[in-house]
Amino acid sequence: MPLFHMESEFACPVEALFAYHARPGAFDRLVPPWVHLSKIDQKGTIEDGDLLVFKIHQGPLGITWRAEHEDYQPNKQFVDRQARGPFAAWRHVHGFEALSANRAKLTDAITYKLPMGPIGALFGGPFLRADLDRMFRFRHQRTRHDLQRHLAGDGEPKTLVFFGKINRFLRRLASFLSVGGHQIYHMCAADPGGNQTWRFECLAGRGSRYPLEEADILLHSGLPYRESRDPEITFDYLYDLAQLLEVAGNDHAHLIECHGFQRSLDHFIREPFISFDPPKPRPLADAGEQMPFLLARVASRTLAYLGCMVSASMPQLTQLLLRLESYVFLKDGKATPEFYWISQEDAMGAVLHLIQNPGIQGEICLAHRETTTRAELQRLLIKRRFFGYSKHRILKILPWTRPGLPAGMNTQLAQVENIMDHGFTPLTTDLATTLDLEEGKLIE
Repeated sequence: MPLFHMESEFACPVEALFAYHARPGAFDRLVPPWVHLSKIDQKGTIEDGDLLVFKIHQGPLGITWRAEHEDYQPNKQFVDRQARGPFAAWRHVHGFEALSANRAKLTDAITYKLPMGPIGALFGGPFLRADLDRMFRFRHQRTRHDLQRHLAGDGEPKTLVFFGKINRFLRRLASFLSVGGHQIYHMCAADPGGNQTWRFECLAGRGSRYPLEEADILLHSGLPYRESRDPEITFDYLYDLAQLLEVAGNDHAHLIECHGFQRSLDHFIREPFISFDPPKPRPLADAGEQMPFLLARVASRTLAYLGCMVSASMPQLTQLLLRLESYVFLKDGKATPEFYWISQEDAMGAVLHLIQNPGIQGEICLAHRETTTRAELQRLLIKRRFFGYSKHRILKILPWTRPGLPAGMNTQLAQVENIMDHGFTPLTTDLATTLDLEEGKLIE
């Protein structure tokens, strides 16, 4: 059978490299942005007998893949074998080798057999090898970046409790934090009819019935649980969390409030001539008398501002509209409002930096110091290839308020202390490289 082989060296102990792959968020972290899949079932992680069932989405069709694990040898190797899926045969050996005390080698060796025998090998073989090469170059780069960031801390696993409405970014953040050994929970509404108002869903980690007793970090999503046009949004959950912390005897937790998870650009794309709305109140600004109860129960507090986040999740139609808008409305170089920005990968790294350094307190801006404009973003997008409904993923901006940020908002963010003054180093420093990173391309 054909063999695909790729290996890379990493500046870390082999135990750290192996542990990264053994943790629950590794699978999610190593899925390239151009691959669309969803988990169906999962048992364990990578030990013998563990399994993972997922569906790969390609257009209107889906392919179910059942992977079973075997030949588990701690710090040496583990194997996943396709029990059901698109290949006639597939066996992936993940090999680990210690080169020195702080250097290790990762080897991916895959033996496979395409369906339809010689015909499948003739027509599908070259394309498959190109796809595998692209995928595993991405996986090794992602592994390297994640390990560099997690190993920059003290290595002590922490327990985190997310509260407020959760979104896609926070679920991705949970996967990213879990590969560093952290335990992540979400405080969510309990089942109706029970004795309790709240329960704690384990997003990543071993799971505990009482995570608040050991919680080191409380992370507020910046979004209340109930989003409504009704201005009377309840913040009772802040008081409830304070009460639960008191019952748990926890007065040492650090509170991180994230501001930046608001509605996407999509409505602006549909109405390109609308005016920028005035900034909405910060989600916690309406907390009334509830927030002081929570602040009295935590040891410290950080308010993190993300600005506009660039991520690889915009529908292709939306990007096409962005490009058309660029040609029609911006071909004369018409100026558009500026905004502060940060890549999704750097946003997760910045939150990890706050977790690793709880001494960073007060108001902190996580975005880059330099602003960009919507026109510049569009000029970069129209230079990129676009083949309709291909595997190419499109980029999305999740603005703090609206694209460009209203007048005065940039001034406000410019006056907030920047996380880069506290030792954080982003993976990218310009918008073009950020687009490459979020598309899964290799960067220096």
